[in-house]
This record gives sequence, structure tokens and C-alpha cells, in this order.
Amino acid sequence: MNQSSYKKNIINTTKAPAAIGPYEQAIRVGPFLFTSGQIPLEPADGSLVTGEIEETTERVILNLKGILEAAGASLAQVIKVTVYLTDMSQFARVNAVYEKYFGESKPARACVEVSALPKNVPVEMEAVALVDDPGDVVVSFVTVPSEEEGGKLAKGLVESKLAACVNIIPSIRSIYFWEGKVCDDKEGLLIIKTKRELFEKMSQWVQANHSYDVPEVISLPVNDGSQKYLDWVREKCGR
Repeated sequence: MNQSSYKKNIINTTKAPAAIGPYEQAIRVGPFLFTSGQIPLEPADGSLVTGEIEETTERVILNLKGILEAAGASLAQVIKVTVYLTDMSQFARVNAVYEKYFGESKPARACVEVSALPKNVPVEMEAVALVDDPGDVVVSFVTVPSEEEGGKLAKGLVESKLAACVNIIPSIRSIYFWEGKVCDDKEGLLIIKTKRELFEKMSQWVQANHSYDVPEVISLPVNDGSQKYLDWVREKCGR
């Protein structure tokens, strides 16, 4: 990964309490999101939620949820949670609320008893989430017999939201063995930027609309590059 992959992106949202110290609500680095610890404060005015441990725990998790949504993620994408309690005897009650929100995804977790927490709250949580799979954007390659056909396929792919962008190389030289002889032809090449989850559907669409009987669709993962550009590809595909 090059240095650009480590660029910090600050996440700020009104769906969670504003920071009350020299820190950000969350930092995104590449595909990973790191939240600051959340305590039971109301996002609207920063007031403290008091009452039973179930109420305070739920407010903490909803604050985490708000931060994740601001970063384009969800609780299901959380891979690690750290829970801080001032009284470990409350663990079962906290866990019952926690399971309502994380019962299906079951991220890794640590639970630690501490002597005190900010504003004397009984519970605090922080999370790490995998916002995007590093290899979820792919570049695919398809040869076409002409620039005209390439243009039609490219427009169809983008209009169908099966690709965010298609580059057209109008002329490449292809040498291949076919029907007992060596052939030397000129073809066009499509370079298709899409999401991995759409590759099969995109490939089927190309085969159905291509003039070749069985056009090959080659795909390679994009594991590095501009985060802004990769997010744009994700946004424009399959929506």
C-alpha cells in the first residue's frame, strides 16, 4: 500500500454526541473506521442519559450506530468492540442489550472493568469497522470487434449501473490460434471499473449483448489507490 492509503479521514456527524475533548468522533483510514469511545449522551444537546443500565447501554450503541452510518457503514460491519464497565456485575444486563444489536454479526469483543469513566457513566464502548472490503472494487477487461460495438457496450454497462466507468481502447493487436491457424487481428478493449459483487451479473450482461459467442471477461481486484475514487466507483455501481 502506498502512503495515500494511510490518509486520515475525519468523520463528524450530528447523529452522535459532539466530541467533548481533543479528539474526533471517528477516523477512517483506508477501509477501516475507528470510533472514539461513546458514552450515554444525547446527540442533540449532549445531555447525559441516566436511569437503568439498559437505557444507558442502548444510547451508547445508538451513538456508535450514528457514527457508522455517517461513514457509510452499519453495525453489521463492525469487527471489534471494546466495552468498558464500572461494575462487572452489570455485564449480563449490558450483554442482553448488546445482543439485540450485534447478535447476528458477532464482532470480536473485549469487556473491561474500570474504576471510573467520563462524567461518571457506567458504560462506554468503542468500535472498529471494516467500512469497505479492500478488494471489493475490480477492473475487468473485455475485447470487442470494433470501437462502435465497444461504445454501445460501455454505455449499456454504465446506464445499467453495472459499471461506474468504462475506458475504451479503440485498437489493440491480437495474435491467437483459432481453428487450426494463427490469426492476427485488430480489436478494441474495454476496461471496466465495477464492484466485485456485480462482476457475475456484469459478465452475464456482456455475454448476452456481445457479438462474440463466448467473450472472455477477465477481472482483477483493485487493492490500492485513491480512496475518493474507489468510493465513487462503489457509489455509482448497483444503486
